[in-house]
Amino acid sequence: MKQKLCALLLSASMLSSLAVPAFAVDASETNALPSQTPGEDVVYLGVENYGKVTKDEKETFKHRFFVDGAEKTFTIPADGGKFEIQNQLQEGYIYDVTIDGDQITAAEMEEGDVAGVLTKVWTDDDGDWRIKVDNESFTINKDAELYDITSKAGGATVQDIKFNELKQNETVRIVVDSDDHVTKLFRMFIAEDYTAPVSGVPGKQTLKNFLATALTPVGTSLYVYGGSWDWQDVNSSNQSMTIGLSQSWIDFFQSQDANYTYKNSANPSESYYPHNAWNQYYYAGIDCSAFVGWSVYNVMNTEDSTVADNTGYVMSATKQAKNFAEVQKWGTWSQEKPFKPEHFQTGDIFSMNGHVWICLGKCEDGSLVILHSTPSDSINGQGGGGVQINGVGESKDCQAVKLAEEYMSKYYPQWWDRYHEVYKNFDNYTKYEGENAGKFSWDLKNTLADPDGYANMSADEILADLFDTYHGEAVYLGVNGYGDRNTNWDHKPTFQHQFFVDGDVRTFTVNDEKDYSLQNQLMEGYVYDIDVTANEVTDVELKDKGHSNVVMGEVTAIGNDTITVDGKTLNTANAKTYEITSKAGGSSVKDATVKVGDTVKVMVNGDQAKTVYKTFVAEEYKAPVSGTPGEKTLKNFLATALTPVGTSLYVYGGSWDWQDVNSSNQSMTIGLSQSWIDFFQSQDANYTYKYNADHSESYYPHEQWNQYYYAGIDCSAFVGWSVYNTMHTTNGSVANGDKGYVMSATQQAKNFANEQGWGTWEQKAPFKPEDFKTGDIFSMNGHVWICLGKCEDGSLVILHSTPSDSINGQGGGGVQINGVGDSEDCQAVKLAEEYMSKYYPQWWERYHKVYKNFKDYTKYSGDAAGKFSWNLNGILTDTEGYASMSADQILADLFKDAKIPQQTMEAVYLGVENYGTVTSKEKESFKHRFFIDGDIKTYTIPADGGKFEIQNQLQEGYIYDITVKDEAQVVDVELKDKDHNDVVMGEVTAIGENTITVNGKTLNTADSKTYEITSKAGGSSVKAATVAVSDTVKVMVNGDQAETVYKAFVAEEYKAPVSGTPGKKTLKNFLATAMEPVGTALYVYGGTWDWQDVNSSNQSMTIGLSQSWIDFFQSQDKTYHYKNPNPAESYYPHNAWNQYYYAGIDCSGYVGWSVYNLMNTENSTVADNKGYVMSATKQAGVFASNEGWGTMDMGDVLMDETTGKPWVDEDGDGRRIYEGHEFKPGDIFSMNGHVWISLGTCKDGSIVFMHSTPNTTNGAGVQISAIGPDKNCEAYKLANQYMNKYFPQWSERYGDQVLCLTFDSYTKVYGDYAGKFSWNLKNGVISDPDGYADMTPAEILADLFHENTGSSSGGSDHSDPTYAIRASAGKGGSISPKGTVRVEKNDSKTYSITADKGYAIADVTVNGKSVGAVDSYTFKNVTSDQTIHATFALEGAVEQSGFADVSKNDWFYDAVQDAVDMGLMAGVSANRFDPKGTVTRAMVAQVLYAREGKPAVSGAAAISDVPANAWFHDAMQWAKAQGVIAGYPDGRMEPNAPVTREQLAVILHSYAQKKGMDVSKTADLAGYADASSVSSWAKNAMSWAVGSGLISGRSATTLAPAGSATRAECAVIFTQMFQK
Repeated sequence: MKQKLCALLLSASMLSSLAVPAFAVDASETNALPSQTPGEDVVYLGVENYGKVTKDEKETFKHRFFVDGAEKTFTIPADGGKFEIQNQLQEGYIYDVTIDGDQITAAEMEEGDVAGVLTKVWTDDDGDWRIKVDNESFTINKDAELYDITSKAGGATVQDIKFNELKQNETVRIVVDSDDHVTKLFRMFIAEDYTAPVSGVPGKQTLKNFLATALTPVGTSLYVYGGSWDWQDVNSSNQSMTIGLSQSWIDFFQSQDANYTYKNSANPSESYYPHNAWNQYYYAGIDCSAFVGWSVYNVMNTEDSTVADNTGYVMSATKQAKNFAEVQKWGTWSQEKPFKPEHFQTGDIFSMNGHVWICLGKCEDGSLVILHSTPSDSINGQGGGGVQINGVGESKDCQAVKLAEEYMSKYYPQWWDRYHEVYKNFDNYTKYEGENAGKFSWDLKNTLADPDGYANMSADEILADLFDTYHGEAVYLGVNGYGDRNTNWDHKPTFQHQFFVDGDVRTFTVNDEKDYSLQNQLMEGYVYDIDVTANEVTDVELKDKGHSNVVMGEVTAIGNDTITVDGKTLNTANAKTYEITSKAGGSSVKDATVKVGDTVKVMVNGDQAKTVYKTFVAEEYKAPVSGTPGEKTLKNFLATALTPVGTSLYVYGGSWDWQDVNSSNQSMTIGLSQSWIDFFQSQDANYTYKYNADHSESYYPHEQWNQYYYAGIDCSAFVGWSVYNTMHTTNGSVANGDKGYVMSATQQAKNFANEQGWGTWEQKAPFKPEDFKTGDIFSMNGHVWICLGKCEDGSLVILHSTPSDSINGQGGGGVQINGVGDSEDCQAVKLAEEYMSKYYPQWWERYHKVYKNFKDYTKYSGDAAGKFSWNLNGILTDTEGYASMSADQILADLFKDAKIPQQTMEAVYLGVENYGTVTSKEKESFKHRFFIDGDIKTYTIPADGGKFEIQNQLQEGYIYDITVKDEAQVVDVELKDKDHNDVVMGEVTAIGENTITVNGKTLNTADSKTYEITSKAGGSSVKAATVAVSDTVKVMVNGDQAETVYKAFVAEEYKAPVSGTPGKKTLKNFLATAMEPVGTALYVYGGTWDWQDVNSSNQSMTIGLSQSWIDFFQSQDKTYHYKNPNPAESYYPHNAWNQYYYAGIDCSGYVGWSVYNLMNTENSTVADNKGYVMSATKQAGVFASNEGWGTMDMGDVLMDETTGKPWVDEDGDGRRIYEGHEFKPGDIFSMNGHVWISLGTCKDGSIVFMHSTPNTTNGAGVQISAIGPDKNCEAYKLANQYMNKYFPQWSERYGDQVLCLTFDSYTKVYGDYAGKFSWNLKNGVISDPDGYADMTPAEILADLFHENTGSSSGGSDHSDPTYAIRASAGKGGSISPKGTVRVEKNDSKTYSITADKGYAIADVTVNGKSVGAVDSYTFKNVTSDQTIHATFALEGAVEQSGFADVSKNDWFYDAVQDAVDMGLMAGVSANRFDPKGTVTRAMVAQVLYAREGKPAVSGAAAISDVPANAWFHDAMQWAKAQGVIAGYPDGRMEPNAPVTREQLAVILHSYAQKKGMDVSKTADLAGYADASSVSSWAKNAMSWAVGSGLISGRSATTLAPAGSATRAECAVIFTQMFQK
């Protein structure tokens, strides 16, 4: 029997006439509902015996229903395993069902007629039961059925309730009849309407929409295990194929709290978890794979589907990503071991083993923002979090977690009240096992589109876009349509405000609540943090001066990913750089680069620069006179009113509020507003407060609002601010409703008297001078001013803000002191001019008019204007008696402690005070001495962030225009010397009455002053003098008028015999350039380094010879000594700074200058460049490794013939020698502490070179010298010839001191850095079109000095170049010919190799490659330089060890064998081990890297001196990443440098610690005489290495920590550390 239960079709009378109970049954139809029993509005209660029955029985389950007042059980057909009805049933929900016998054969959810909140429950006067549901009234029939539905894990229950049990605010569903009377009521949970903050568009297949869709269930869908899988736990449920949010998810989320747990293990019958059963609560929430499946379904479809028709996309989480790629063909799938942040893209779906998540985006720090459903713990410790935004990273401090916390807390407050944990560990969330898990990436061309560019956006950008919100940095640009008549103040609540946000201009409205408090904070061109929601700015925070996350000021240095601003060095890696330009009508921002000297505002996070804005930054300003906030005295009122004078421009409406009603924040600020200072300093004499031609480019409001309220100050705002600062001690604000004292200028005086009660107000017609008192405030019609005081002639000194004209005729003067009188000659005008010009020089440069006519400034009309006078007996006091003082007395008193802000004066620089006593540590606070107009003055000079720009321009005894700030500090200098327009210098040829003739020019000397400058080490001096004919002078002139005559040394014109061409990159030009300062630049220690002794000076970055070198050379004689034992009288710095940096040139300064002039065509300065001056020892290596200009030759290790080991001195230092190494033209050789430039090797093997050196006891300077056995060598003869022939002044002093230096002293080096640099002449660094590389020094010198008789292009007459073959032999034999031999192109050369008695030839290498143990070798058809080297071994040694140079008698024999067997080391050739050879840092890294199995190192940051194609690249990358080799502070690793013994100890110690080896065993190093020479950073490691037996002393008392480790030593150390 089938029947449709429909209670509404059965009347109450029919029901009451039934003779049997509703559920009476006969024996044949147990569980069958009698046909006469109604049954609509059935409540599903759940499965009978839930928690006990298993999924194997699910086809025969008894399902519990509440039907007409009683519980009943039915079976439900399985529908061939689809379980369609079961997949619609949700516990505690109401259904219409169809019953066939004891089976439910159909079910349809019943929503009821009305559902909502009981807003009222009562019995009316007629006794009827009445209710209001959401304020709609209903009558309940007395026979109505009233039930309460309660749902919980394990099953729902239904109970009868009575009418009087209903309570207001409960939620109900009701069924009504045709009269709108309630016939059935269910009290039950009903969720509030919910709209997701972000939701997608069904079927829109874009990357953005996929993420928007995935965000829809966030924060409103709890985690249920198996949630939104189908009931039978096979495929998708109806919910996961529903378009939009499933109502059951919302219901369940809102019905639960922080005590919900997805799994009750103690009692399965009360658990939402299936406990190995079916998914009874499939509908309630959503698990991880169902969340992803639902998200994908909603992107790919537009209509709902059901389990009857579809399987959807819910499946095993582990396989989901792979399925989408390989089955659905939507994209690609990949596995990485391990996955790294860079592998993830926006929209990726990652299948872990048993979990799956969606990557929303990546943050700058590599952390990921993800979306997933997971049972995160609640605040009560219960797992159930559900769909949420999480951060995946290395720590909870990562950016992704911060974003997750921000968005979950802000947009999902109900979820956030329960759940706070949003962090997931990256390693845990990206690891996997097996062949199914992995990462799916969308095909953005064929499956999803990306028109929004999400693939290239960061996580924070994506979230901001999806949530239509923004919180972050922005530059305010102004109001869109400014100046348009349609954009007037009537429409200001709806104004569109423009902001520059991360590269784009965006337009928002600004919330206008609280009297436009946000608009009253916005200033064009300033940087803010803003909050934007739905395109409305809801909050702003100014990020400017004083903000903890802002660094602003001048850029003093720019490095590789660094910038130094205001003394702070910031990391600029990944920082963006923009330029802000501000003008009337709106600011603009564009991409930019910055350079030293620019001013910037940098938004920072610690030391990390996030954004660099190139923009105007005002200098620090301190008013000459300022008041004390809240001090209510007449003097303080005037001092306060003087504070903004000369630094605040006039702006109409300036410092009124934005809406033009009351005071702005600025006019209620205690102290000067920074915005006034900024605006004043950013403008010039062209500023005008009112531009009528184009309102859109005007600061004037033109009957609109006060857009530029913040920039300056108008008359009434000036008075209002002055009064506010006198009456208050704390800031006021528009947001707090403060009104301040800004108002109509006409009414201001009267208001202060009548409304504020501060004094008296009066009107007179006319006012006379005697009517005015000190401090009076006078309101004219439309203007207001303060009377500072009265002069004896009756004129008034006043303070006001007015748009007086500039020198360019533009109105904008601002706050100023003026004189009010009958003429411009009155005393008040004179006082105003005096004080404005002296104390406000920046203002005075633009504005000169300070006169106002008395009649004009005291007339008025109407009953509002007039004069206010202070009550000095209650409001203000006058303890100083200002009321009785004249204006000049008041000004003198107010300014008595004021410093003159800035003045420029002529001065002679004399040097540093207490030179020879003060030290370099004090250099930032040095007192510098200047001779100024007959007096000696001392000033400090700013350090400019360590650049010392001014100090690097000052030269003792030279004349300057100096700018002095606050009478204490020199802030600018200008050298007034040769070629300056205002300087005439040279020999005096005639002197007349009031005239002097200098250098052919006759000057008027009337009223001029004459001084004599004397310069010497330790400081210059100046005294009054007279001049005579033939004296040399420097005359400071103004046209033909001599203002000051200085009797001083003036050098003769000098032209170098040889000079180069700036920027011409050829070998010949390099040598010609290097020849230029020869014989005219003396040696000064630190000369041509900068003043602070760090980098290049301006002189070493000057194109051509520095005049200061020429001056100093000519001013000295042969008695000059670069170093005087008395520091106070010495040019030598004596461990201080380089005071005489400018005078001469030291060795590295000389090489640095030569290279600069080769590479550049324009001068540079310390402000912009570091140049090429550096440690002489490192200079050659830097040119090779850092600059990449050529190659380094590190020489050969000097061996001790008695021991067969590397020779070491008493300090443990070895030596590297260059015997047999060719020195080519242009080579740069860095010795330890010296550097020189090679002119080439002569035929006899001697070397001609150039350098700067003090010779023996003096300071000879830049010269040509020789390296050879004695003065009979060819090189010395050439050096002596050219120095004495072409440099006569030098020859007079040092002609007998031309140097001939030995190979041993000038080509032997030690340590890791020194060596020989050779230019790359083939790959375009410099070229050699002149063939200098193949010429002898004699040929080169002849060509440079134009002594060639042939072609003038040096070297071009050599049709057949020669090539060098360098031959050398080790101990135990010889090679013939030995040394360097030059052969013609295509010629051949044969070498013979002979072993000594008892030795055998071990190996012969040609150009580094073995050719075997041959006794003869011929070079054929030579077309390039060649090398050949022979090694020898004791007879029989090869047979013993396999290496010719390793004998059984050697102490390292066994270790070498073991090292080779263990694969730790190999021979340098087939039969040579080279035990005495050095081991480089790269070799050590390679050994350890090989021990670790050579793990992959991809993705590591590049190392500057480790080329990508180097054999040691991976090893060095691994060593640095693992911390095994730390490298140097500048980032270099020095892979090719020989490893020292202490470095080796540190490396092995770090490796041992990394591997968990025992490093506790240590030794006391005190027994070694050189223990103190162990570097501090190596002491612990060295102690361990000695204690563990890895390293022993070179002798019983010598540890030699800085000695290079030999290959034999390393073989012993490695084999001991890595025992077989």
